[in-house]
Amino acid sequence: LDSSAYEVIHDRSAYSLEEIIEVCNRMLDKGCKPESFLDTLNHENPIIRYWGVQGIYASGMYDSHSAKALRKALLDKGISVRLAAAEAVISMAGSDSDQDVASAKKVLATCLNCQEDILVPLEAIDCLDRLGDKVKDLIPYTKRYIGDEPFTEEEDADRYVHAVSGLAKFYPEKMGMPHDYRDKDVKFNERLYEFRRLNSI
Repeated sequence: LDSSAYEVIHDRSAYSLEEIIEVCNRMLDKGCKPESFLDTLNHENPIIRYWGVQGIYASGMYDSHSAKALRKALLDKGISVRLAAAEAVISMAGSDSDQDVASAKKVLATCLNCQEDILVPLEAIDCLDRLGDKVKDLIPYTKRYIGDEPFTEEEDADRYVHAVSGLAKFYPEKMGMPHDYRDKDVKFNERLYEFRRLNSI
């Protein structure tokens, strides 16, 4: 998209605030169940589908309804929908859902390797932090962000490059699996981490 974030959220066709609020209101209902959000996953707007996935996640239930819906969301055209579904599956699925978790981890790994949009690996790294020990096996995918080699094809991404590099250093250390930095000068901004943590609550 060539539009700014401001233009997108003021474009009702792209960002239907009323529909988003309606989905979020369902999340606040007592006894919220996954099937309450199944209709949103067929919506033409990926933002609505994204919030539908978040609704299923908020229900905290990984039953036959949510499992089927999230498997579909893992294949969604929208990368934010796939990433949200991957986090939900890994967080909620039990030991009897190994195949679902493996599929979700593949989505996360793909997002960590994304070169076209730097916000995708940035959010994927945040997912690793939220999921903790369940995704320790994906930490090696973050090593590519430590060092001098360019890791994005996106222009004008400088302000995010340092964030990705810093978080790719910090989260593995936090999980007890630090990368080998050798003599590379990798800086981490504690204020940036705190800001991102507060925004994920």
